[in-house]
Amino acid sequence: MLSKAEDEWYKIQNYVCMADIDQQLDLSALAIGLELEFTEYEPEQFPGLVYRPTDHDCVMLIFGSEKVIITGTTAVDSAEEAVAYLLDQIDTFI
Repeated sequence: MLSKAEDEWYKIQNYVCMADIDQQLDLSALAIGLELEFTEYEPEQFPGLVYRPTDHDCVMLIFGSEKVIITGTTAVDSAEEAVAYLLDQIDTFI
């Protein structure tokens, strides 16, 4: 059995989390509302909106199925904060 010191060869660097936002979204309108320089939406190539918020170290993939994938965070709390920020942004222009 390995000791704890020997088990420290790994480090969690990136969480991938999923959130259900419980709202139907028009991804084209959302891309404009979240500002085009922070979003990528090309439905012919990928069915989701890619959003890179400036206030959070993550990338969000937002889908019409009401699901959001958050990647690039180093803690689950950061992902939760990013989703809360996204919901606030959505509420400001809906």
